[in-house]
Order: sequence, then structure tokens, then C-alpha cells
Amino acid sequence: MKLSILIPVYNGEIYIERGLNGILRQNLNPNDYEVIVIDDGSTDNTYEKAKEFEKKHNQIKVFTQQNNGLFNTRNKLLGMANGEYIYNLDVDDALISDRLNTIVEFAIEKNLDFIGFKSIPKKEITGSDVECNDLPISKVYQDGEQFLLANPSHRVEVWWYIIKRSFLINHNFSFEDNQNNADVLFTYQVLLKAKSVGYFDWLCHFYYQSPDSIMRTTDYEKEKALVGTMHEMILSLGKLVQRVAVKNGKKEISRLIGRRMQQFAFGNLTKMLKIGMDFEFIQIKLKELKLTGTYPFKTEDLILSKKLKLFAILVNSSFFLFLTAKFFRFRKSMKKL
Repeated sequence: MKLSILIPVYNGEIYIERGLNGILRQNLNPNDYEVIVIDDGSTDNTYEKAKEFEKKHNQIKVFTQQNNGLFNTRNKLLGMANGEYIYNLDVDDALISDRLNTIVEFAIEKNLDFIGFKSIPKKEITGSDVECNDLPISKVYQDGEQFLLANPSHRVEVWWYIIKRSFLINHNFSFEDNQNNADVLFTYQVLLKAKSVGYFDWLCHFYYQSPDSIMRTTDYEKEKALVGTMHEMILSLGKLVQRVAVKNGKKEISRLIGRRMQQFAFGNLTKMLKIGMDFEFIQIKLKELKLTGTYPFKTEDLILSKKLKLFAILVNSSFFLFLTAKFFRFRKSMKKL
């Protein structure tokens, strides 16, 4: 079997048909691939809708479980896969027709550990979006580090690339226990170990930006939880960078990932301020970031507008940060009145 497509889903009944139909339009031989869906304790009709596909298509397998979290479920799916290559997909995203077969055949021909492709975010996905006639443009890199240096602003999510399953097994790769941002560390770990990497400059995937996504929530407790998981991801990435720098002496790669960490950290600090978190709490988080070299911000490394770069310079000052935190805290309290 050439490919395992792994889909965790929670309350995705309005997307499941589009997602599975998109896979069925990939011109893959049904004997060459499997689709494994785990319904993670949905309270809607996701499971029932997925089972209807399972009845009609032997390559689709559907399971259900009590809610276990996104990346715990992804780990379980990795253990269930049988394909030579693995693709982690979100059910609400969309694939352009007739793409995966070309990508998988190319990966097998070149014996790649990792192969990526172009993905763009979209707030609405229509039928015309998934039909496209552009030609594939491919490139092979010597290893993952070469790819990173050539593509410093690559995406960090799992749905823009396919990985060789034996490569994952040999390196014992899995997702850490971070239910919102575990794919960031996973992606960097995989790329730093990959010895043969391919990339298609070919639009294959639309990332659906749902207004109901937890990543775009305005609920304070959920926002606070997102801040926490983002912070933990940055600390984990910092440990990875330190290992790369110390063991391999690869300063250029370490700096590259370090700059990405600063982007994450600046965004997370901005969020902490906007939602009105305590200055004392923010101070604790920044002290932890200092240990990874992520704070104070090196503003020349941040890709920001002029206004935000100025703000990044100012929040390196404890006094300015204190005043800003107090302002947003006061504004939050006024909104409650």
C-alpha cells in the first residue's frame, strides 16, 4: 500500500462529505491507499456520515472514541497506518483534484523521506476552487536542512506534506502532548532528520480558516489556554534549537529556527496583552523565554510592519511592558462594566 491518509475529526459533520469526496477525486488506485478516520467523541452526526462512506468505499475505515484531543488522536492514527507514506489531513480542509497520485508516485520514485506542496488559507472553499489545471513544478533537496535554508518561511502544520512511514518509525517520531501546537515541533524534528526532501510548487491544498476555530476564539479562558499551549511549544522548540546548536554546531539552522521562535513569541506576547493578562503572569513567561534566547526580541529578525517593529522594541523594556499590560487590563475591566 502506497499511502495512508489520516484524519482526526471532532464535530465535523458539515465538512466530512467535502473532505472525503476530495480524497476520492485524487486519481489514486483504491488498492494503493487507505483513509483512516477517527471520530474523537463528536456530539453531532460526524461518525454516522463517515460510516456511510465506509460502506461504499473499502479503502475508507472509520473508528470512534471518547474525546482524546487532536494530537493524541494523530498519534493513534500514526500507529494504525499501513501505507508506505503518511498524510495527516484535517477534515475541514480541501484538496485540489488529481494531485496526490502525482505527489506520491514522485516520492516513491525519488525515495523521499518528506515531500511538501503548496497550501493556501481560505475562508470559503467552493467547487471551482478544487478544480485546477496548472502543471506541477517539483524540486528535490539534499536534506531537510537544505530545504529549511531555501524556504525559511515554510508552514509548520502537518497538512502541507507527506512523510515516509519507515522514516517516522526509525526515528520514533510522534506528536508531543500539546493539543494545539504539537505539529510545529513535529515538523521541525522531521525536517532536521530528513535526508531526502521534495517540494512541489503546486497548489494542492486549501487550509480552511473557520470562524468557529478554537485558534480564532474570543472566549477568555480558551484564549488563555491557547496562550499556554503556544508558550509550551516555543519552549519545546527552544530545546530543539539548543540541541541542534550544541550537538551539530549548525549555527545557521539554529538561527533560522530561532527567528521563527521569536515570531511565535512576539505574537503570543501580543495576545497576552490584548486579552488583559496580569503583568506578573507575563513576566514569568518572559523569564522562561529568556532562557531560550527568544526574549528580548531581536527586532531585525522579526518580519513585521514598521509600527509592530517599533512595538517589539518597546516591549523589550520592562517599564513600557508594565504600562501596556496595565492599560489592557484596565480596558478589559471596563468592558465588564
